[in-house]
Amino acid sequence: MAAGGSSWMDYLNMYHDLAYLKLDEALMLEEVGRHNADFLLPPFHKAVKSNNFSKVSDILEKGTYDINKQLPEGSTALHLAVDGNQLKMVKLLVEKKANLNLRRMEGFTPLHLAVQHKRLAISLFLIRNGAEVNAMDDLKWTPLHNVAYNGFSLQVLRELIAKGSNVNARTKEGRNALHLAAEHNFVEVVKILIENKIDIHCKCDRNWTPLHSAAYDGSLKVVQILLDHGATIDAKTVKLTTPLHFAVTNNHLEVVKFLLKRNADINAQDHTFWSPLNFAVDTGNKEMVLLLLKHGVNCNPEKFDRTGNPLQTSISKGNEGIMELLVQYGAKVNVSLGQGPTPLHIAILYRQLPAVKCLIKYGAYYDAKLSILNEKPIDIAKNFKKIEIVKYFDLIANFFEAIKQNKITDVAKYLMEGAPVNCKSVEFKTALIFACQKGYSDIVDVLLNHNADVNLTDEDNISALHYASQIGNYTIVGSLLNNGAMFDLVSKSDNATPLSYALLSGHKDIIDLLKLIEDIFEDVKNGKLSLIKKLEEIKTKNKVWFNILDNVCNKENKNLVEFCYSCNNINLCQSLKE
Repeated sequence: MAAGGSSWMDYLNMYHDLAYLKLDEALMLEEVGRHNADFLLPPFHKAVKSNNFSKVSDILEKGTYDINKQLPEGSTALHLAVDGNQLKMVKLLVEKKANLNLRRMEGFTPLHLAVQHKRLAISLFLIRNGAEVNAMDDLKWTPLHNVAYNGFSLQVLRELIAKGSNVNARTKEGRNALHLAAEHNFVEVVKILIENKIDIHCKCDRNWTPLHSAAYDGSLKVVQILLDHGATIDAKTVKLTTPLHFAVTNNHLEVVKFLLKRNADINAQDHTFWSPLNFAVDTGNKEMVLLLLKHGVNCNPEKFDRTGNPLQTSISKGNEGIMELLVQYGAKVNVSLGQGPTPLHIAILYRQLPAVKCLIKYGAYYDAKLSILNEKPIDIAKNFKKIEIVKYFDLIANFFEAIKQNKITDVAKYLMEGAPVNCKSVEFKTALIFACQKGYSDIVDVLLNHNADVNLTDEDNISALHYASQIGNYTIVGSLLNNGAMFDLVSKSDNATPLSYALLSGHKDIIDLLKLIEDIFEDVKNGKLSLIKKLEEIKTKNKVWFNILDNVCNKENKNLVEFCYSCNNINLCQSLKE
């Protein structure tokens, strides 16, 4: 900065000085206004407000002044005495027949003011001396509503009820005292109201129940009490919002845990088709999202609004941690928003390369077309000049092309450069499936050495082992089984296993191997101890098959020993381990 110039700190100090000057002016004007207002008060009211007890007594003794005279805004001398917390003055005025129930502006009686300002002694005195306990202000609040709202005195609450205060009186918005106490976590107030038969199911104009209020503000103990007394756990507001929605939205984790423990509907949808999971994702609360997922929330709702399902929301918010959680718990990565974008398209539109990589990792089709535009993700990335994403898609395209051309060196090269080994393609399915279809055994080995998921399937639940069995490539079948392929995985459309495919194609060596595996697992299931001798013979005659039996898995992803334990065949398990 040039010499003699002002720094940003100078400007900040000037700003503060100006702000304090304006504040001083405002306080001065307020004080002047108060002084002028006091100056304009009638002598009697002025004496009350200044707590001049002797002067007030003298005026009242003369009997020439109307003790209930109201100022232009409606205040009586009694209102002023209550405002000033002048118990002795209040008693004098009441003794001299001041009207306890006149209303000032906003409809407040002296008792309203006493409980609003938490004047304990004055509140009790007014209640005991005939103040109308059911008086309503302009918003239809009674003194009981005020006590429930500020929770200042259980004694005042009890005395109001004892004097006939209507516990079920409703404010202008339709709330009762339980709504007000619940939202402020006044546990003892809630208990007293329930003891006195307040309606715990009361719905305000927006259909909020007291349970909604408690959940919204995170009042765990109140939530427990209300549910213990029969509150409807899945009550819905006019917008179809449940207490669980509110607790999730406002990040009240303990309340959410308790509601779930009491079997709240975890998949309830509001008027926009948002479930609690949508709100947890929208607020970015990863711990909340994980809690809901562990309790089985539906990641893939059939109905959702234009903002999308939870996965699409997490992408638009740029929250990679939540996005990965969702896909790990089964969120569909290829679902579209109507005829619109898939999660992958959305990730591109929001320039989220990490999201793109995550979606590809969990099975998003890198070449899926956007229905309404007939464009692939790479086309959209190019149109919006998202260079890093374009490079990533080019890498995947080159990777599949190298497999197509059976170029082992190039396949290995692209994997080293970061091509995702488990990426999916509409045209080629997975890299491993494509290599198996082509019968490229060397490329299959390269992919398996780079941790390709041997059990990744296409949309029909057909795996690489199905395809290898179909084309009769014994070498590839052996490689897949040795890497934990599921021998009995069933396709969706025709309930076919890899053995079914081998039988149709008539590949005897593969049929014999798959039948042997099937028989061995069946023997384990039935606990046949003769299996041990059979395995010893296989080990002697065919070590390749024996190694396969040691690694192959069933459709539950259990190997032979794990399956044996799941069948509770302890003796057989020990023998197998040996």
